[in-house]
Amino acid sequence: MTDKIKVLPEDDAVGEKISAMDLHNSMPVEGEPTPGELIATHRLQALEPVYTERNALAAAFARLTIQTGGKAGWGWDINGYKVLYVNTPNGQVSWHFWEVDHWLLEGIPKYDGVWDGDFKGRDPKWAVWK
Repeated sequence: MTDKIKVLPEDDAVGEKISAMDLHNSMPVEGEPTPGELIATHRLQALEPVYTERNALAAAFARLTIQTGGKAGWGWDINGYKVLYVNTPNGQVSWHFWEVDHWLLEGIPKYDGVWDGDFKGRDPKWAVWK
């Protein structure tokens, strides 16, 4: 049995090469992450460029919305995450920004409204209006 957790290889973008047996045989060391935590962290790191690209597009959309007289801005959610809000003809949409992407919000004003409680942004139909 292994007494330390193996670090995932760099070329393993989403952890497919780790088998159930590897997880079973890996015993976490006190104070070190569990195998599941390692996989989750590795997957998040692999997704970070995708989120940055998405956040860049959301920030550009917010800037265009403001420049055309619409309402957009950033605020904080109840868990302390920065959120970008944009009001569209179909209602409000919002995106959470990881700290690494906060720089994309520079120049965008603080939002003077509140979250409307709807997860509209999860359905791409919000982006279709006449």
